[in-house]
Formats: sequence, structure tokens, C-alpha cells
Amino acid sequence: MQAIYNQIDPLKYIKILHRDTDGYITFMRKFKYTDKVKQQHVYLNEITPELINSYVCKDSYLSLNSFYRPLRRNNQLRTIHNFYVDLDCYSKGLIPEQVILHLNKDYFKSKLPVPNVILYSGRGLALIWQAEAISGLAIEKWRKVQREIFNLLQDFGADSKCTTDAARVFRLPASINSKSNEVVRYDHLHNSLIDIKTFSTYFLTGNENEKPQQHKANSENNANGEETKSKQPKKKLPKRFTVNSLLMGRLKDLETLIKIRKGKMEGYRERLLFVARHYTYLLTENKEKAIQKILELNGLFDVPLSEGEVVNSTASAIRYADSNDNLRLYNATLTEWFDITEAEMQHLSILISKSEKQRRNRKTKEKARRMAGAKTKAEYNRRRTARVKRLLAKLKLIRATYPKLTYTAIAKLMSVSKSYITKLVKMLAEGIYVEPTASPVKVNTITAIMNAVTNPLKLASKNAIESFVTSEQLLEYQNFDTSTQ
Repeated sequence: MQAIYNQIDPLKYIKILHRDTDGYITFMRKFKYTDKVKQQHVYLNEITPELINSYVCKDSYLSLNSFYRPLRRNNQLRTIHNFYVDLDCYSKGLIPEQVILHLNKDYFKSKLPVPNVILYSGRGLALIWQAEAISGLAIEKWRKVQREIFNLLQDFGADSKCTTDAARVFRLPASINSKSNEVVRYDHLHNSLIDIKTFSTYFLTGNENEKPQQHKANSENNANGEETKSKQPKKKLPKRFTVNSLLMGRLKDLETLIKIRKGKMEGYRERLLFVARHYTYLLTENKEKAIQKILELNGLFDVPLSEGEVVNSTASAIRYADSNDNLRLYNATLTEWFDITEAEMQHLSILISKSEKQRRNRKTKEKARRMAGAKTKAEYNRRRTARVKRLLAKLKLIRATYPKLTYTAIAKLMSVSKSYITKLVKMLAEGIYVEPTASPVKVNTITAIMNAVTNPLKLASKNAIESFVTSEQLLEYQNFDTSTQ
């Protein structure tokens, strides 16, 4: 096609970028003086001239990729079908025309492919490459290319914030940039699509010969006997799961998750079935079993998908499994995709968070302590409270009988520290003392003590000091009190 320049038709621009995507496209508008943001999520076939006209105003934006649900998030990506970079060239003292001239001369067709669209956003510009659509699950592959683009164009003010954000929005043509009061426009250069592998070849040029040369230099140093730094062996971590057990555990957790939610999985069905088909095929290497598994899971949904939709929407799972560059899905990624809550994690085995793992470890250690004879916290507090009550009763009895005893003498007789006696006295003064419930005291304290001293062999079972003070201690108290008077 022949390149078209200085276009402002927003509908044509949308059809160029999104082509035949079947996901949600996001329109966004910022309100300058209120800091409010309005977002609207629609399908491509729902976009009307009236809808577009409502966004032909100041500071309107459009997403460059599509989403499963009406949520503009990286974990909700339906397809990724554009590479891009935002060049804030004004921060480098450049104007867009200067940047384009330099890129045409030194970058395009050598270091980078020619972009499909150049968007003039007001003070800067954006380069957009149309790509063959890939699943939102392959975002890490997309990000590798994005980082290389950013590294190449840093000198022109490449914005690092949009480098790895596949949910990014760019300004909508025909809208107005409120910072520069300029109308957003674009150039449409060609319609050719590019895939990730082809794009990646631009970054390999000139680097393939460097690694062998470096390896050769290292070999020569070793041959000459020069000292080289020996590489420390990597510390081996304990293997808690094999690949198969990990995949099987995740599959079981996904099935459990469906049952916990009673089949209400709207917004998660396609992605869950994709992951299940991918994992089942990796485990069995059998395409029929993989399809059978996802059909079983689909039957657990309260609103199942049609069989054709189940098979067609997850077909790329087999392609990723057969490729050498398999998907790397972490537990944190899966829990984020399916919005698994902490309460739901208590019923799962693999797809759990760090806090849930720590909770289980605490529970296991606590059970081990119980098996070893350790008391529970409640039992410990009960015993501690009972001991304090006994000591308070003992202290109250001693002070009532021998009020002239010093804290040091009382501490020695009670086998506790002087500072602890001070705490006990303070508790008595504040009214914290509670009478022992084992044997209520209804006799005169002094009479009980004298009876215990004069008749040590006739101590009654309900004696007020029986469980606190022995006859020898009482004699010692009596002698001590006599000597002090």
C-alpha cells in the first residue's frame, strides 16, 4: 500500500490497530481539572461514530491490545497484537520531525523494522508495529522485544513506563493534547504484520560473533596458566516438587477452585481451560486426553461453553507445549489471573500465597509442640494466672500477720525476686487480688497462723495457709518478727 500521512480519522485508526480482535477495547478520557478518569470497554463491532465523537475531545486515549473482561489489566489480556514505544523527544530537546529523519537514516530496516503507524501525540511521538496476534499468556515473550526496543531508543526519550505494560493506552487521533493544544494525528506507512521471532532477529545482528570471541579469550588465559576466578557452584535448593507433581497439583487445584466457587467462573473460563489443556498435554503428551480433560472441567461450570468454543479457544495451548520456548507460569501469576482469595487458598495445595504457606507452617509447628508435650497458650496463661493468685494470697497473708517484714525478707521467704514482690504489692494496692477458690478462708488469719505454729500436726484441710506456708516457715516468720520488735 502507499503510505498515508497526517491522518486524523479515529475510526480508521482503530480498525488499523485492532483489525479482527475479539476482545474488549478500552476508551479512556482524562478530565484535567478534576483528576477524574472515565473508561469504557467495548467490542470492536460495537464501536459507532457516536461513540467515537464522544471521545474526540481533550486528552482521550485508546488501548493498543484487547482484554478478556472489561478490565484494563495485564492479567486480563485477550490478545497482544501491537509492539510500540512512546518517545518523549521533547525531554531531549528534539522535535518529532528530527527524530523521524534520524530513525529513517540510521535505524529503520537495519536496527528496527519500519513501523506501521507513527502517532504524533502533541509534543512527542509513538511508533507502533502491528504484530501477529499472540495470547495474553505470552506477555513475557512480548516484553523481551519491548525491552530491546526501549534500549535502542533511549537517546530519543523512550518512556520506560510503557515498555512492559501491554495494557497501555495511547492518545486517540483527532483528540487534543491539553498540554500543547495540538491535535493528535498519525501516519499509516504499511499493513505488513511481523511476528516475535522475526522482530527478534533485528536485535541479534552484530552480537552473534561477540560471545565466541569472549569464550576464546577466556580459553587462552586458562592455557597460559594465568589466574582466573573460579566460578562458585550454585547452591542447590531442595526439590520439593518434580515437574509432573507440580503440574498435577496445579490441575487439581484448578478443579477444586471451580468446585469452591460452585461453577461460577465467568471471566475466567477460557483462561482456566487454556492452562488445563496446556498442563494435561505436557503430562500425557496426548491431545485427545487434553481435550477430554478440559471438556470435563467445562462441565463443572454453571454456564458451560460450547464444545466448539472450548476446543478452538484453547488450541494455542498445544502449540506452546510443542514449542521449545514453553510458557513459564508461576503460582503468583495463576493466583492473580484467577483472583484466588486467601480463604480459597486454605482448600488448595499448590496455588497458595506466601502468607498462606506461613500459616500452614505455624500450624504444623504448633501441632509438633503439642505432640512433644508443650502446653497451649491458653493452658500456659491459666497456670500462670493460678500461680499469681497463689502468690498474691500468700503475700496478703504474710503482710497481714507480719506487717513489719521488709520486701527483701518477704522475697526470700517466698522464693521470688524483690522486684516481683513490688509488683505483687502494687497489684494488691490496685485491687487486682482475687481470693483463692480452692479453699475459701472464713477464719481469722492471725488465729490460723498461731494454731499452725502451736499445733503443726493438727493442720485442718481447710486451713487458710495450708497450701501457701509450711510450719517451719511460720516459725521463721515468728522468730523474725520477735527479733525486729
